[in-house]
Amino acid sequence: MNSFTITAVPERTEVVAGELLLVTTTLTNAGTEPVSLPDPAFAPPYAYELIEPKGERRVLYTASRSAHDASKLGDDVGGGIQMPALTLKPGEGSTATEDLVEYVPGGFKPGEYLLVAKVALSGETIRSAPVELRILPPAATFTRTLSCPLSQVVAAVFDHRESDGSWTLFQTETLGEEPVGMVFRRRVALPGAIDDLALAAQATPKTEGRWFAWLADGKFAAARGWVAILAGRVDPEALGLESPQLARPGFGVSTDGAVFVVAGRGDSGAMVRLVTVSPTGAKVTPAAPLTADLPTRILAALSLTKGPSRLHLVWSEEAKSTTSILARDYDLAGTPLDAAPRTLLEVDGPLAAMEVTAFLPGDIPVVHVLAGPVLPDVPGRSEQQLLAYRVPVTGGEAEKWTLPEPGLPVTAWALAPVTSGRPTVAALYDETVLLLDAEEWTTFARDVRAATGLSFLVTRNRGTWLSWLDPAAGFVNRRIDTR
Repeated sequence: MNSFTITAVPERTEVVAGELLLVTTTLTNAGTEPVSLPDPAFAPPYAYELIEPKGERRVLYTASRSAHDASKLGDDVGGGIQMPALTLKPGEGSTATEDLVEYVPGGFKPGEYLLVAKVALSGETIRSAPVELRILPPAATFTRTLSCPLSQVVAAVFDHRESDGSWTLFQTETLGEEPVGMVFRRRVALPGAIDDLALAAQATPKTEGRWFAWLADGKFAAARGWVAILAGRVDPEALGLESPQLARPGFGVSTDGAVFVVAGRGDSGAMVRLVTVSPTGAKVTPAAPLTADLPTRILAALSLTKGPSRLHLVWSEEAKSTTSILARDYDLAGTPLDAAPRTLLEVDGPLAAMEVTAFLPGDIPVVHVLAGPVLPDVPGRSEQQLLAYRVPVTGGEAEKWTLPEPGLPVTAWALAPVTSGRPTVAALYDETVLLLDAEEWTTFARDVRAATGLSFLVTRNRGTWLSWLDPAAGFVNRRIDTR
C-alpha cells in the first residue's frame, strides 16, 4: 500500500502583507515500495490553507496553482500537457517551492495563521503539520508609487520597520499596467530609518531592472531591483549638502543606469547635485544653484529631444496668502540652463497637491497644481473652494478650474496628473477616502486607517487608479471611473 507524508516550510514565518510568501513543500514516499506518480515539481498539485489559530479554526484562505490557473485559463488549463512521471523510492521526496501571494491577487490580510499544505493521492487527502505564520501590517514612513508610461508598468517601493527595530526596503513592479496582484520583494536591509526615498521612471526603451534611491544620515545610496534579484547597489555617500532631499522621480537613462537629483542647503542657498548610478558605482556632479531657500518638496521631469536632454525641477514657495510655482532646468551634467528660476504660476491660497505628468519621449511635461481651500472671489458667497491648474513646465498660459471644497478637515490631498478633461481630486478625511466626481464629493473608500502615500496612478491603457498603503490591508489600488 502506498504511503506518503507531506511537509510545508515557509521561507519566513513572519512576513509583511503583500510580501512574497515562499513555501517549500516536500512529498515523501513513506512506504516500502517505489511509487510512480506525476512529477509534483513540474506542476505542484498542492493546496494551501491559512487557518485561524484559535477558536473554530476556520479556513480563512485557500491558495493553489490549479485554482489560480483555472481562474486565468478556464477550461484550457492543463489541456494537452503530458505530465512527466516521477518514481520515488522508499524514503525519497520531491520538493517544490511556490509563492502563495501569486495565487491570491488580493493578498493576505495581517494577522496570525496556521499554514497547512494538502494533496490528494491514492484516494486520500494528505495534510502537513500546521506551521505558525504571522503576516504583519506594513509599518512605513515613505511610500513611492509611479506609473511608467514608456514601459507600461506600475512600480512601487516602501520602507518597513521590523519588530527588532531594523528597517527593510521593499520593491515591486507589475507585469502590466494594472496595479493588481502586486508582490513585494525584500531588497535592502538597513540598521536604521531613512530620511527620503525615490524611484526611477524609465526614460529609455531598453532597461534592465529599476533603480531606487534613499537618504539616510545625510548620505545618498541606491539599489537596482531586477525581477527576483538585487542587480546593483551603490554604497552610502555624503554629498556635502545640509538637510538633503531627493527630487522625485529619478530617471532610468540607460540600460543599467539611472540619474537622481539631490537638493540641500549649501554655502549660497539651496543647491542641487545629480547622481548617476550604475552597477559600477556613482558619479556626482558639482553642486549647482537652485533657489534661495530650500523647498520642502521638489518634483522632476525629463524632456528628451534631438538636442541635449533637459531636466526640469519644479517646486513651490509660499507667501502669506499666495503660492508661487517655480521651475529651473539643468542638463544631465548638472549645469543650470536658466540664469534663475522661472515662475510658472502665482496662485491664491496654500498648496494642497502638485504633480508632474509622467515622462513620455517627445512630450512637454505638464505641472498639475491644486491650491486652497480659499474663499471665493464672489460677494455674498462663503463656501470655500479649491483651485486647480495645468501649465506646461516650459511656461505659458495655464488652464484653471474652480472646484468645490468638501468642507471637512482633510489630512491629505491627491491630484491625478491627467492632461485632458476636468481635474480628478481625492482627499483623506478621518478614515474615509473622498473622490471629487464632477461637481460633487463622493465616498470612495471607508475604514482606511492611518493610510499613507495617497496618490493617483494614471496608465496609458488601463485607466486611472487611486493608491494608498493601509496598515490594516497593505497596498490598496482601486480603479476609478473618470467619465
